[in-house]
Amino acid sequence: MIVDGVRDPGKVADVLQTIVDGAGVRVYLRRLYEAETIVIGATDGTETFASSGLFSGGVYGETLPVGESIPTPEIGATVHEQIVDGNFSQVFGETSGEFTQAQVCEFIRNHQGKLRKDGYATFFRVRGAFVARVFFDGGGRLHVYVGRFSGGGVWGAGRRPRFALPQL
Repeated sequence: MIVDGVRDPGKVADVLQTIVDGAGVRVYLRRLYEAETIVIGATDGTETFASSGLFSGGVYGETLPVGESIPTPEIGATVHEQIVDGNFSQVFGETSGEFTQAQVCEFIRNHQGKLRKDGYATFFRVRGAFVARVFFDGGGRLHVYVGRFSGGGVWGAGRRPRFALPQL
């Protein structure tokens, strides 16, 4: 009935969420692009948000620790939209993997169309217990704001922010 347009997929998802919540399990994210394979290429680990040249709108927030370069192999990623309000540990889950700055830059460079637009964010959990909030401003410039993963703020699902996760 969803495929035929008889039922609104959003309403069906809300009903299913109610069922899952009743079972004591809370699902915060809905996967997007399920039929596509999203690949983040191997990196040498040296690229940072500041050095990438991708963020013409600026790099803000926490200063990430400077450490040794960590080369990374090619990995898969998934993109989700938030469907229930929650803080980072609830939405990402305690066991979700982390990206390096270089992997986030590689994702953005090759999959920019998967980022949320219109001033809304796509979140990446970044190595070292940080979260990068990537967004386009009204002029189309890309920004990144880095905050701590442990931040207690609750993100509202109403604007459907996106969350990119590495496939483990």
